[in-house]
Amino acid sequence: MIELDISPLVMSAIQRHYLLRRINRRHGQARGSILHYDPITRNLRAWFWPVTEAGERVTPSDLTAYRISHDFIGPCCLCAHDTDMPQYVESSIYMAFDGPFFGEYVASCATNKCSYLVPIERMYGRLGLMVKRYQLRVPPRSPPSAGSDAFASVSTYRRSARRSQTMTDLWLRLDTWPEPGLSRAEVRKLLATCRCGMVMTRRVFKYHTCAQKLVQPPIIDLTSSTDAEVIDLTVDSVQ
Repeated sequence: MIELDISPLVMSAIQRHYLLRRINRRHGQARGSILHYDPITRNLRAWFWPVTEAGERVTPSDLTAYRISHDFIGPCCLCAHDTDMPQYVESSIYMAFDGPFFGEYVASCATNKCSYLVPIERMYGRLGLMVKRYQLRVPPRSPPSAGSDAFASVSTYRRSARRSQTMTDLWLRLDTWPEPGLSRAEVRKLLATCRCGMVMTRRVFKYHTCAQKLVQPPIIDLTSSTDAEVIDLTVDSVQ
Protein backbone atom coordinates (compact mmCIF):
# COMPACT_ATOMS: atom_id res chain seq x y z
CA MET A 1 0.00 0.00 0.00
CA ILE A 2 1.39 3.38 -1.07
CA GLU A 3 1.19 6.18 1.46
CA LEU A 4 0.97 9.69 0.07
CA ASP A 5 2.77 12.43 1.95
CA ILE A 6 0.44 15.42 1.53
CA SER A 7 1.61 18.71 2.98
CA PRO A 8 -0.74 20.71 5.24
CA LEU A 9 -0.97 23.47 2.61
CA VAL A 10 -2.08 21.03 -0.09
CA MET A 11 -4.57 19.42 2.28
CA SER A 12 -5.95 22.82 3.22
CA ALA A 13 -6.37 23.73 -0.46
CA ILE A 14 -8.21 20.45 -1.13
CA GLN A 15 -10.53 21.02 1.81
CA ARG A 16 -11.19 24.61 0.77
CA HIS A 17 -12.04 23.46 -2.75
CA TYR A 18 -14.51 20.95 -1.29
CA LEU A 19 -16.12 23.69 0.82
CA LEU A 20 -16.42 25.97 -2.21
CA ARG A 21 -18.20 23.22 -4.13
CA ARG A 22 -20.70 22.85 -1.30
CA ILE A 23 -21.27 26.61 -1.18
CA ASN A 24 -21.77 26.93 -4.94
CA ARG A 25 -24.07 23.91 -5.03
CA ARG A 26 -26.24 25.33 -2.23
CA HIS A 27 -26.41 28.84 -3.66
CA GLY A 28 -27.30 27.47 -7.09
CA GLN A 29 -30.53 25.98 -5.73
CA ALA A 30 -33.88 27.72 -5.95
CA ARG A 31 -34.23 27.97 -2.19
CA GLY A 32 -32.11 27.71 0.93
CA SER A 33 -29.86 29.73 3.20
CA ILE A 34 -26.52 31.43 2.62
CA LEU A 35 -23.51 29.39 3.69
CA HIS A 36 -20.34 30.79 5.23
CA TYR A 37 -17.40 29.46 7.22
CA ASP A 38 -17.58 28.83 10.97
CA PRO A 39 -14.04 29.15 12.42
CA ILE A 40 -15.11 27.41 15.66
CA THR A 41 -16.45 24.19 14.13
CA ARG A 42 -14.21 24.61 11.04
CA ASN A 43 -17.15 23.80 8.84
CA LEU A 44 -19.93 25.55 6.94
CA ARG A 45 -23.09 26.88 8.55
CA ALA A 46 -25.94 29.20 7.67
CA TRP A 47 -25.44 32.95 7.71
CA PHE A 48 -28.49 34.78 9.04
CA TRP A 49 -29.87 37.59 6.93
CA PRO A 50 -30.80 40.64 9.08
CA VAL A 51 -34.40 41.78 9.46
CA THR A 52 -35.88 45.05 10.69
CA GLU A 53 -37.92 45.54 13.87
CA ALA A 54 -40.99 44.88 11.74
CA GLY A 55 -39.57 41.53 10.63
CA GLU A 56 -38.84 42.59 7.05
CA ARG A 57 -35.59 41.60 5.41
CA VAL A 58 -33.04 44.40 5.17
CA THR A 59 -32.41 45.19 1.51
CA PRO A 60 -28.89 44.57 0.17
CA SER A 61 -28.36 48.29 -0.38
CA ASP A 62 -29.20 49.00 3.29
CA LEU A 63 -26.77 46.48 4.79
CA THR A 64 -24.17 49.22 5.22
CA ALA A 65 -26.36 51.36 7.47
CA TYR A 66 -27.66 48.29 9.31
CA ARG A 67 -24.14 47.12 10.07
CA ILE A 68 -23.26 50.49 11.59
CA SER A 69 -26.32 50.58 13.84
CA HIS A 70 -26.63 46.88 14.75
CA ASP A 71 -24.42 44.12 16.11
CA PHE A 72 -24.20 42.52 12.70
CA ILE A 73 -21.32 41.47 10.44
CA GLY A 74 -21.06 39.96 6.99
CA PRO A 75 -20.38 36.32 6.13
CA CYS A 76 -17.05 34.75 7.06
CA CYS A 77 -15.00 33.81 4.01
CA LEU A 78 -12.83 30.71 3.65
CA CYS A 79 -9.60 32.55 4.53
CA ALA A 80 -10.47 31.65 8.12
CA HIS A 81 -9.94 27.99 7.17
CA ASP A 82 -6.21 28.64 6.67
CA THR A 83 -5.62 30.20 10.10
CA ASP A 84 -4.23 28.17 13.02
CA MET A 85 -6.38 29.90 15.63
CA PRO A 86 -10.16 30.42 15.23
CA GLN A 87 -10.52 33.78 13.51
CA TYR A 88 -13.58 35.31 11.86
CA VAL A 89 -12.52 36.78 8.51
CA GLU A 90 -15.35 39.01 7.35
CA SER A 91 -16.11 39.21 3.65
CA SER A 92 -16.80 42.40 1.73
CA ILE A 93 -20.32 43.32 0.64
CA TYR A 94 -20.51 45.54 -2.43
CA MET A 95 -22.10 45.98 -5.83
CA ALA A 96 -20.23 44.10 -8.55
CA PHE A 97 -19.13 46.10 -11.57
CA ASP A 98 -18.06 43.20 -13.75
CA GLY A 99 -18.52 39.46 -14.09
CA PRO A 100 -21.71 37.36 -14.05
CA PHE A 101 -23.23 39.40 -11.18
CA PHE A 102 -22.69 42.83 -12.75
CA GLY A 103 -24.88 45.46 -11.06
CA GLU A 104 -25.83 43.13 -8.19
CA TYR A 105 -24.77 43.05 -4.53
CA VAL A 106 -22.42 40.23 -3.66
CA ALA A 107 -20.40 39.06 -0.65
CA SER A 108 -16.86 38.00 -1.47
CA CYS A 109 -13.41 37.53 0.00
CA ALA A 110 -12.05 41.01 0.76
CA THR A 111 -8.56 40.05 -0.43
CA ASN A 112 -9.61 37.85 -3.40
CA LYS A 113 -7.60 34.92 -2.01
CA CYS A 114 -10.09 32.19 -1.13
CA SER A 115 -12.60 32.67 -4.02
CA TYR A 116 -15.56 32.95 -1.64
CA LEU A 117 -18.35 34.65 -3.61
CA VAL A 118 -22.07 34.74 -2.83
CA PRO A 119 -24.69 36.52 -4.97
CA ILE A 120 -26.53 37.85 -1.92
CA GLU A 121 -28.94 39.99 -3.95
CA ARG A 122 -30.23 36.87 -5.71
CA MET A 123 -30.51 35.11 -2.35
CA TYR A 124 -32.31 38.05 -0.72
CA GLY A 125 -35.82 37.06 -1.80
CA ARG A 126 -35.50 33.28 -1.64
CA LEU A 127 -37.67 30.98 0.38
CA GLY A 128 -35.95 29.19 3.24
CA LEU A 129 -33.48 31.99 3.89
CA MET A 130 -32.40 32.03 7.54
CA VAL A 131 -33.10 35.43 9.12
CA LYS A 132 -32.32 37.11 12.43
CA ARG A 133 -33.14 40.36 14.25
CA TYR A 134 -29.77 41.63 15.47
CA GLN A 135 -29.33 43.76 18.57
CA LEU A 136 -28.78 47.50 18.33
CA ARG A 137 -25.29 48.79 18.99
CA VAL A 138 -25.00 51.05 22.02
CA PRO A 139 -23.61 53.47 21.05
CA PRO A 140 -23.92 53.02 17.26
CA ARG A 141 -20.69 52.34 15.41
CA SER A 142 -19.04 55.50 14.08
CA PRO A 143 -17.39 55.84 10.64
CA PRO A 144 -13.94 54.23 10.39
CA SER A 145 -10.86 56.16 11.38
CA ALA A 146 -7.78 56.55 9.19
CA GLY A 147 -5.85 53.32 8.86
CA SER A 148 -8.70 51.18 10.18
CA ASP A 149 -9.78 48.10 8.22
CA ALA A 150 -12.56 47.14 10.65
CA PHE A 151 -15.19 47.96 8.04
CA ALA A 152 -14.25 45.31 5.52
CA SER A 153 -17.86 44.35 4.84
CA VAL A 154 -19.32 47.83 4.51
CA SER A 155 -20.82 48.28 1.07
CA THR A 156 -17.78 49.64 -0.72
CA TYR A 157 -15.64 48.81 -3.70
CA ARG A 158 -12.43 46.86 -4.09
CA ARG A 159 -11.04 45.90 -7.48
CA SER A 160 -10.23 42.27 -8.09
CA ALA A 161 -6.48 41.67 -8.12
CA ARG A 162 -6.94 39.30 -11.04
CA ARG A 163 -7.82 41.96 -13.62
CA SER A 164 -6.39 45.25 -14.82
CA GLN A 165 -7.63 48.62 -13.61
CA THR A 166 -10.44 50.22 -15.60
CA MET A 167 -11.86 53.74 -15.78
CA THR A 168 -14.73 52.56 -13.57
CA ASP A 169 -12.22 51.46 -10.93
CA LEU A 170 -10.68 54.94 -10.90
CA TRP A 171 -14.05 56.60 -10.51
CA LEU A 172 -15.13 54.36 -7.62
CA ARG A 173 -11.89 54.93 -5.73
CA LEU A 174 -13.06 58.50 -5.07
CA ASP A 175 -15.74 57.16 -2.69
CA THR A 176 -14.42 53.98 -1.08
CA TRP A 177 -13.24 53.50 2.50
CA PRO A 178 -10.23 51.25 1.95
CA GLU A 179 -7.43 53.28 0.31
CA PRO A 180 -9.58 56.11 -1.10
CA GLY A 181 -8.42 58.79 -3.51
CA LEU A 182 -6.59 59.28 -6.80
CA SER A 183 -3.28 60.86 -7.75
CA ARG A 184 -3.21 63.97 -9.94
CA ALA A 185 -2.08 61.88 -12.88
CA GLU A 186 -4.99 59.47 -12.39
CA VAL A 187 -7.44 62.38 -12.18
CA ARG A 188 -6.13 63.76 -15.49
CA LYS A 189 -6.49 60.30 -16.97
CA LEU A 190 -10.08 60.05 -15.75
CA LEU A 191 -11.49 63.58 -16.33
CA ALA A 192 -11.46 66.17 -19.09
CA THR A 193 -12.38 69.87 -18.95
CA CYS A 194 -13.96 71.63 -21.91
CA ARG A 195 -13.28 75.32 -22.67
CA CYS A 196 -16.91 76.03 -21.76
CA GLY A 197 -16.14 74.96 -18.18
CA MET A 198 -17.89 71.57 -18.16
CA VAL A 199 -16.01 68.67 -16.55
CA MET A 200 -16.68 65.06 -17.56
CA THR A 201 -14.96 61.72 -18.01
CA ARG A 202 -12.70 61.32 -21.00
CA ARG A 203 -14.82 58.38 -22.09
CA VAL A 204 -17.80 60.63 -22.91
CA PHE A 205 -15.88 63.80 -23.83
CA LYS A 206 -16.12 63.06 -27.55
CA TYR A 207 -19.93 63.17 -27.29
CA HIS A 208 -19.96 66.56 -25.52
CA THR A 209 -21.33 69.61 -27.36
CA CYS A 210 -19.46 72.71 -26.25
CA ALA A 211 -21.77 75.54 -25.12
CA GLN A 212 -19.42 78.16 -26.55
CA LYS A 213 -19.81 76.70 -30.01
CA LEU A 214 -23.59 77.03 -29.72
CA VAL A 215 -23.54 80.65 -28.52
CA GLN A 216 -20.86 82.02 -30.84
CA PRO A 217 -22.48 83.25 -34.13
CA PRO A 218 -20.98 82.15 -37.41
CA ILE A 219 -18.55 84.59 -39.01
CA ILE A 220 -19.66 85.54 -42.54
CA ASP A 221 -17.36 87.42 -44.90
CA LEU A 222 -19.56 89.95 -46.69
CA THR A 223 -16.77 91.52 -48.73
CA SER A 224 -15.90 90.58 -52.24
CA SER A 225 -12.44 89.29 -52.86
CA THR A 226 -12.19 91.34 -56.09
CA ASP A 227 -13.58 94.88 -55.55
CA ALA A 228 -14.14 94.84 -51.75
CA GLU A 229 -17.73 95.95 -52.27
CA VAL A 230 -19.79 95.78 -49.08
CA ILE A 231 -23.22 94.23 -49.43
CA ASP A 232 -25.90 96.16 -47.51
CA LEU A 233 -28.32 93.67 -45.94
CA THR A 234 -30.50 96.35 -44.31
CA VAL A 235 -32.46 97.29 -47.46
CA ASP A 236 -34.98 95.25 -49.37
CA SER A 237 -33.77 93.55 -52.48
CA VAL A 238 -34.95 94.97 -55.81
CA GLN A 239 -36.33 92.57 -58.35
